[in-house]
Amino acid sequence: MPLDRYSVLQFRGDIAMHTRKAITEALQKLGVQTGDLLMVHASLKAIGPVEGGAETVVAALRSAVGPTGTVMGYASWDRSPYEETLNGARLDDKARRTWPPFDPATAGTY
Repeated sequence: MPLDRYSVLQFRGDIAMHTRKAITEALQKLGVQTGDLLMVHASLKAIGPVEGGAETVVAALRSAVGPTGTVMGYASWDRSPYEETLNGARLDDKARRTWPPFDPATAGTY
């Protein structure tokens, strides 16, 4: 269910500092449940002050979907700064063949 017309933090002006518990409860009031797949496109600035910053927001999102849920975050940019530094060059074939695959056990995550 798209929640784009709802604001999890419509209570922004009601408190001085948002907590993990308050954000988790707001998500649950919107209908987020354990086991859900939750796609998030959010601005920390739009949320307002959060005790613990972005890590608290991520913890609240994970808490709302529980251990069987998934939180996905949207990431995009107009142009890749990585590609700009390559000046059109690509990895050679050997490097591409031997590059290790993504491994969630060793990848940096929250």
